[in-house]
Amino acid sequence: MASLEAENKHLRALLMQASRQAETELERNGRLGRIVASERSASRVEAERVGAEAARMRAEASERAARLAIVEELNAQLLASEEFNRRILWTTTDCVKMLDLDGRLITVSETGPAVFGVPNFAGLVGRPWAEFWSCADSRARVLHALVQARVGMPCRFQAMLDVSGGPATWWDIAVTPINGADGRPERILAVSRDITELKQTEDRQTLLMQELAHRVKNTLAMVQAVAAQTLRNAVSLEAAGEALGARLVALAQAHDVLMQGSWASASLSGLVAGAVALHGDGAPGRFRVVGPDVTLGPRPAMTLALMLH
Repeated sequence: MASLEAENKHLRALLMQASRQAETELERNGRLGRIVASERSASRVEAERVGAEAARMRAEASERAARLAIVEELNAQLLASEEFNRRILWTTTDCVKMLDLDGRLITVSETGPAVFGVPNFAGLVGRPWAEFWSCADSRARVLHALVQARVGMPCRFQAMLDVSGGPATWWDIAVTPINGADGRPERILAVSRDITELKQTEDRQTLLMQELAHRVKNTLAMVQAVAAQTLRNAVSLEAAGEALGARLVALAQAHDVLMQGSWASASLSGLVAGAVALHGDGAPGRFRVVGPDVTLGPRPAMTLALMLH
């Protein structure tokens, strides 16, 4: 009996131990389940985060690609525009210069080295534009135009460029400020056009006008002398009028002959033919003129024309 009681007690102890182990196992399994569930939830959140991050990165990559395409397109358009402008500037006969605000040359069109008498572009870039103008008056005009451009004012003037080893040339120059994003000048554009031929034409016209004025004065003095002599020796006003008119016609004939020689010389045969034509009355052979054709200067030609008359 005692042994049976002891056996039961031992069995109850084993049963309690087994129950405690089962509870411990259940508690451990519950903790493991919660850990697994937590890990699963964390993995799902992490997967969602990674997916969202990947989507964001794909969107950013797509946006960067779109921006890059736009930039490349703008760069292509800018390069095309620059090439177009370069071709225009480099094919024009004008001398186009880009200067900094200190008046130093940044770039020059293709005609630049020949205009300024230097062998290549390296002899121009970085040098002050004003130093090429040796004429004091022209240099002063260039410096004044640069001052105007720095304060945002365009300027136009004419200047003479005297390059050593070559003839002096005249230029019509337009200086214009180029404003930056802040609206203030950051570069200066200077465009020069060669007007040397125009200046030479103006000088020739001035000389011709002066020569014309001189000749008109001489002609008027001769007309005055002819009129005075005619009136002094005339027997009547009617005779004086006829003689003066005829002598003026003789002068006109001499002028015609001189015009044919550009007022440098006159043909003696032409003077004689003009004089006798006034008195031929349309009858051929009334005068017979023989002798060599002599070339006369302007003053002797005028005097001889009056003498023949």
